[in-house]
Amino acid sequence: MANSVQDILTIPFSNRSFEIKLKIIKDGKPCPSLPNLSSLHKEKTKVYTRHFCVSNYKKFEWITGCEIRSKLFCWPCLLFSKDINVWNKEGFADLNHLTAALKKHEGSQAHVQSFLSIQMFGKQRIDVLIDSQRKAEISRHNEQVNKNRDVLKRIINAIIYLGKQELSLRGHDESCNSVNKGNYIEYLNALREYDSVLDTHLNTATTFRCTSPSIQNDIIEAIAHVIKVHIKNEVESASFVAIILDETSDIMTKSQLSTVLRFVCKGNVHERFISFTDVSADKTSNGLFRHVVNIVEEFKIQDKLVGQTYDGASVMSGHVNGLQSKVLNAYPFALFTHCYAHVLNLVLQQGLSDIKESKSFFQTLNGLSTYFSKSSKRVFALQEFVTKRLPSVAPTRWNFTSRLSSTVQQYRSQFTDFFRHVIENCELWDTDTVIKARGFLGFLEDFQTIKLLQIFSKLFGITDVLYNILQSKSTDVLYCCKKINDVLQQLKYERDNNFEMLWNNYLNEKNDDHDRTDRFIIGKRVRQREAISPKLLNVVFEGVFRNLEWDTAGVNINSRFLSHLWFADDIVLVACNPADLLNGLTQ
Repeated sequence: MANSVQDILTIPFSNRSFEIKLKIIKDGKPCPSLPNLSSLHKEKTKVYTRHFCVSNYKKFEWITGCEIRSKLFCWPCLLFSKDINVWNKEGFADLNHLTAALKKHEGSQAHVQSFLSIQMFGKQRIDVLIDSQRKAEISRHNEQVNKNRDVLKRIINAIIYLGKQELSLRGHDESCNSVNKGNYIEYLNALREYDSVLDTHLNTATTFRCTSPSIQNDIIEAIAHVIKVHIKNEVESASFVAIILDETSDIMTKSQLSTVLRFVCKGNVHERFISFTDVSADKTSNGLFRHVVNIVEEFKIQDKLVGQTYDGASVMSGHVNGLQSKVLNAYPFALFTHCYAHVLNLVLQQGLSDIKESKSFFQTLNGLSTYFSKSSKRVFALQEFVTKRLPSVAPTRWNFTSRLSSTVQQYRSQFTDFFRHVIENCELWDTDTVIKARGFLGFLEDFQTIKLLQIFSKLFGITDVLYNILQSKSTDVLYCCKKINDVLQQLKYERDNNFEMLWNNYLNEKNDDHDRTDRFIIGKRVRQREAISPKLLNVVFEGVFRNLEWDTAGVNINSRFLSHLWFADDIVLVACNPADLLNGLTQ
C-alpha cells in the first residue's frame, strides 16, 4: 500500500507531491490487526500475555500500526511532525504501559500541531498557493527579461551603428543639463521619439538605463568578445593566415598599433580587424614581436602563419633585427611583404624629390592648399571663383597630391583670377595674404608650372589606377604584379613615344614673347625647339621610371616592387640609362 506505515517511513510524507499527499490523507490511517504485537505481564504470582486490541483504533483516532514492525505509530506525527520521537520513528510496542504513553503523547505540543496540520491539509491549499505564486513570479520575471532583451538589442544596434560610422560615443558633458550629451545618448534620445519600448525604459529604469560610461564600455567589450569569437571560428577553418600591422598616433598622441588578420575562408578572402593596441611604452622590434606572438597564440595560427605585412619603417621591415626578421625566425613560412600602396608612394616620392624642378613645384603646390586651409575668409572668397575646394595633402598618400594637382590644373585660370582680385583689392586683406597671393599668382602663370601640371596629370592618371588596385583587398598577388608591370611599360611607352606629342601641346600654350631656342635629344634625332627647360619632361618621366627600375640609393629594385614580380611569368624588364637621355648625343 502506498499509504502503509512502512512505505511512509521509507519515503517521507514531505517528499511527496501534493496530489499524493492529499490521497494518503483521504484514504485514512491503516488499521492492521497486529496479531504479533503482545507483551508479557506479571501480577503477583500470575503471568499472562497481553495482546493489542483493535478497538484502540476507534478509541484513539490518531493511532495506527505497522504490520511489518508489529508496532504502533502516531498517524499525524508520522506525516507532519518534524520532532523525532518514538511515535513517528521507531514505533511503540510496550502494551503494559500503553494507556499512560497514549495520554502523555496526546498532550504533547508536537502531536497537537501535527493533528491540526492533518485536519487543515487541503482545505487552504497553501502548497498550491505558493506554487501558483512562484509560477506568477517566474512569468513576470520572464516578461521583464524579454523587455530588457528588446531594449538591449536597441542599445547594441546604436553602438554598432556609431562604430560603423567611426563616431565617438561619449561627449565632453553627459549631464542632464548638457546641450550636447555626445553621439550615443543623443542618438538614443532621437530614437526614443519613435520607439515606445526604448522611451519607457529610459523613463522608468532606475538601475540599468544603459547610458553610464561604465555600461557603455561593458557593452562594447561584450560586442568585441562576440566578434572576436566569430573571427576565431573563421580563422580556425582557414588553412593559411597573414598578419598585417600598422602604427599611427591618435589625437592623444598615443601610438596605436592596428592588427589585421587576412585569410581565406570558404573560398572568400577576408580581412578582419582585431584590435588597437597602445604601444607608446615600447615601439621597438622586440616589443612589437611580443605583440605578434600574443596574437598568434591567441588565435592558434602558429602553423598557419604564411605572411606578414608592414610599412617600410626599419623597426618593422629591417632584415637584420627588424620585426619581420624576428617573426620569420619564429615562424619560418611567414614571408614579409612591404605594403604595395606604400611602396608606390615611396616610388613617387623618391622619384620626384630627386628632380629639383618637381620638388620645388610640389612644395609650392602644397603651400597653396595650406594657404586656404588656414583662413576661412580666403575659402569663402575663393568660392566666388572656384566651385570646388582644394583637397588636403598628406605626405604618406600621394593620391591626395594627385587630386590637388588635378584640381589646380582644371581650375588654374579661376585661381589666377582670385589672386589678381586679392592683389587689386589689397586694402581688404592682411599683408601676409597679399604677399602670398603675388607669389602664387606668379607660380600659376609660369609656363613651367603649366607644363608640370599637365605632365603630372598624365603621370598621376596612370599611377592612381594602380594605387586603387593595390588598395583593394579583393585582388591577388599575381594580378597586382601584372598591373605593376603594366604601369612600368606604360610609363616607358609614354617616355619613348609620346614625348613629342606632349611637347607640341605645351608649345601651343606658350606665349610668343617668351620664345627662345634650345637643343634637346629625342632618341637619336636632334631638333630645334622653342622651350623653357626643354629636358624637364624627360627628366620627370625618367625620375619615376628610374625608381621603378632602380632604387635611388643604388639598391636593386628587388627592395621595392620587383622582389614580388617573379610571380608573373611574362614580365621582361628593359633596363635603360637615364643619363644617356638627360645628356643627349649631339651630332
